[in-house]
Amino acid sequence: MNCKKALQLLYEVIDKEADKIDSEEVEKHLKNCRHCMAQYEFERIFKTFVTDSGNSTRDNTEFKDNISAKLDAIDAAGEVGPTRSPFRWTAVVVASAAALVLCFLASFWVADYYRHQTEFVPFIDAFFAHTENHTDLGYEIDPFDYLEEQTGIRLTDVRLPREIIHSVSVDTIKGVVFGCLGIIDPQNKENMVSVFITTTEAYGLPSQPMELINGQEMLVNRCKDCNVVGEVHGDLVLMMVAKSCCQPAKMAQLASML
Repeated sequence: MNCKKALQLLYEVIDKEADKIDSEEVEKHLKNCRHCMAQYEFERIFKTFVTDSGNSTRDNTEFKDNISAKLDAIDAAGEVGPTRSPFRWTAVVVASAAALVLCFLASFWVADYYRHQTEFVPFIDAFFAHTENHTDLGYEIDPFDYLEEQTGIRLTDVRLPREIIHSVSVDTIKGVVFGCLGIIDPQNKENMVSVFITTTEAYGLPSQPMELINGQEMLVNRCKDCNVVGEVHGDLVLMMVAKSCCQPAKMAQLASML
């Protein structure tokens, strides 16, 4: 059995789908071919990792085609002789697989960190700027009239009591103009929720991470200091920020009254 045939059967052997004769032939070949043994060890370790991560399936078609193309030169040269240092090659394969796993996990961490920094930190910074002077304010005009005057956004059928609105302002975040309402949690006056409001045309709600909050799927980002909740409300986008002691369900409940 040559390398090309052995590697074509490699995945069936790993998945225990190959018949007994093919399995024995592949195993015999692996004992005498360090190239195929290295590939076998790598694929076995990687499959175990993917399975343990909850991904039990993997499309190998493209990878098999690439292997076949790359092994044409090996087939032309004939079988590779026995390796004198099989343990060294196995160690290299295991180390390579471990590095791949670490890179795989690190990519998720980097993606989450980048998303947090770019999508959520600007709203969190604006929230803390509003909470530095946490005092009850009076308005010469209705806060919703002011919001419409400054942003062109008119909120209708508002059920939110005016007395729990701490502040109203206009913020530019990530180059987008947001109207911002500071809402006091009536059950805990130490908590304030900043609700940043703009149109879906001006700002697209990030696609993840999503959670089911009060029966509705919403964007939820939790960190040490703050919770961020986002939702699409008709043609408006609402981004809510509060300290981590204020739960997303409470934030969503207050925003639902807008």
